[in-house]
Amino acid sequence: MAFVAPSTVSSGDAVTAAAWNVIANDVIDHETYIGGTRSAWTAWTPTVTQGVSVSLTNTNSKYLKIGSLVIVRCFIGFTSSGTAANNIFLTLPAALAHANALYLSCGSGSLYTGGRYPFLCKMNSSTTQMSFKPTSSDTDGILGSTGFTGALGNGNQLDFTGMWEVAP
Repeated sequence: MAFVAPSTVSSGDAVTAAAWNVIANDVIDHETYIGGTRSAWTAWTPTVTQGVSVSLTNTNSKYLKIGSLVIVRCFIGFTSSGTAANNIFLTLPAALAHANALYLSCGSGSLYTGGRYPFLCKMNSSTTQMSFKPTSSDTDGILGSTGFTGALGNGNQLDFTGMWEVAP
């Protein structure tokens, strides 16, 4: 199915249910078809480190790439431990377009360890991983060494959504 230019509605037009369906389908087509190719959610298993690589159960992590935009949704559980007071990092499914986007906020989520730790997703100094900034602090600290300073452990869960520009 190829993308069709959006339908238009003029002032004073009677908009029927059929017309709204055409408009809604145009929006859906525009969002899911780029250049005649349908974009699809792709499964992705991130690597998480906290001083050491932390084993995880990838419950539901996927990303959608539309042109140079990547949208992610991630829900993972941990099955081994990290190292307390160490920054938590997660690999990206697609490389960031600009390596100098060190403090780019790109989403939000939470870490559950028996208590809930909300955070903002932020890009690390590399183009291939992100870190998490606690929302409980106005410093530029990273979850793992500020906010939540314990070790990730068995049964902990991390979930977030985010989006960013990827390299062409």
